[in-house]
Amino acid sequence: MYQSGLYWQFIGVGQLLAGLLLMTQRYARLGALLFLPIIANIFVITLSFDFGYTPVITGLMLLANLLLLWWEWPVLRVLLNQAPDALPASQLGPSSTWELTGLALFLFTFGYRAFYDRYNILLWAGICLLLGLLGLVIGLRRRLAARKQAT
Repeated sequence: MYQSGLYWQFIGVGQLLAGLLLMTQRYARLGALLFLPIIANIFVITLSFDFGYTPVITGLMLLANLLLLWWEWPVLRVLLNQAPDALPASQLGPSSTWELTGLALFLFTFGYRAFYDRYNILLWAGICLLLGLLGLVIGLRRRLAARKQAT
């Protein structure tokens, strides 16, 4: 597919931009909206050219993106000229918790790929899962502490 030249480069730049936006707390919705046509296009391409099991991976990525947009629907519905739903008063945790968790995941992945030519995907996935769970626990504890202070 790299022989398609400019088109493939355009898709790659779009993926990078969408990924960067998705990693931020503030622009994640925009990143999800930008990524939808990109991953849908890639999914159709992988179905068309028989890339083995790649359509399974791209299909799951498309499903995850659709679920993320569904999660954000109360805010995004204004794009379809509908009144936005009332947003919940409290989120899962302060944005700094999720920003730091995302930064830790990014730095770990970047460092792991930079220093190891051949890496163990199970070790990488396990550490990423543990970092994500640690962020979740910290976020839930901060939320619980904030609720106790409010009462």
